[in-house]
Amino acid sequence: SLGDRSTDSSGQQFTVACDNIDVPVEVRRIPASNSAALRRASDSMRTHMGTGIAVLGAVFDDRPLIMVMVTKDLVGKGLHAGQIVRQLGRIMGGGGGGGPHLAQAGGRDSSKLDDAFAGARGVIEEAANSSGEPK
Repeated sequence: SLGDRSTDSSGQQFTVACDNIDVPVEVRRIPASNSAALRRASDSMRTHMGTGIAVLGAVFDDRPLIMVMVTKDLVGKGLHAGQIVRQLGRIMGGGGGGGPHLAQAGGRDSSKLDDAFAGARGVIEEAANSSGEPK
């Protein structure tokens, strides 16, 4: 095992506690050539995961792009893909946003994609911990 910081295409998988359930999270770099391909991969993950959060990333034109997908049941528990992706975008020196189910963020420095992946667990745990509280 390479540990959680490995950044090969298999990425990392872990669970976070949200509302007394364990939420599966998958973080992975995928070989996408544009944001549409990243979106298709996110849609595919939603179909296969049933419940969970996916953080998918790719680099094109030397710029990192991350897409966050949150399944419908978790959106109902207060998790929001746009809020998660904004934090990851900051790590990459960029920004992002989107809806509760699907959101994307871009950055300027392709090397920051791995930093965002490394920070994903903390960002998602924080989002899960605050999801039940009033905003």
